[in-house]
Amino acid sequence: MEKKIKIYFVCSGTSTNDIINSINNITKKNTKKSLFDYFSTIKNNKLEKDKFPQLESIGIKEMYMCRENEKNKNIIDLITKIPEKNIFTSLEYSCIESALILLNTNDCIINPLPYMSENLNLKRKEDFNHFKNQFGILLNENKTNASHYWDKKNIISDFLDLKKESSKFPMLKIDWNEINIKDISSLYRYDFYKFTNILEKICKKNYKLKREIDNTVDHYLFICNAKLIENILEKFKGSYKIKYNEPLIFLTAV
Repeated sequence: MEKKIKIYFVCSGTSTNDIINSINNITKKNTKKSLFDYFSTIKNNKLEKDKFPQLESIGIKEMYMCRENEKNKNIIDLITKIPEKNIFTSLEYSCIESALILLNTNDCIINPLPYMSENLNLKRKEDFNHFKNQFGILLNENKTNASHYWDKKNIISDFLDLKKESSKFPMLKIDWNEINIKDISSLYRYDFYKFTNILEKICKKNYKLKREIDNTVDHYLFICNAKLIENILEKFKGSYKIKYNEPLIFLTAV
């Protein structure tokens, strides 16, 4: 029997940048200032950006709704039981934050991937280290314990459950091994061709591994920005299935 691969793409929650970009599109203005820049001006540049989540309140609600959906919950439970690398995100704050909400009650490892981001400015190794350090305590050079990420963020009272959940499930980790810091200046740029090459390599590598839980289907979860999902659906013309030589890959957008 031919082994199949199922890849589930989850759109990340609405972020501050998403709202600003939408406002700019509506008003036809080309300003690149973020909401934080406006707040900083008002508060004499004393606002500490790192204390605020990139996701807006609506973005946090979106991920809660996604997580509580029965079908999605079953998919997440299935995927998090598989011990190999199979949970990935774009290399950007809002996508990793979305993953931390979506998977907050699971013992699993999140693997950020390059070439899927649009709103980062990583030019040096120091920039990447700062980005990485925002997500929790480094267990070693390439792995972060992100269980208490929300403890450091200023979140309105409606979402304090995020902090409570984090303390109950202290096993959520981020693995940065897929990021090649030698090529740091291009990692944050959006490059669909490079991303699909990475996707193909991951699928082929895991395809050769034996699975104790399910030896006929490989499952993957990607939390990413809307642009990536749109490009994937456009590339594959809505068929949701393509061939990377072998095996058959199902692309499912949640």
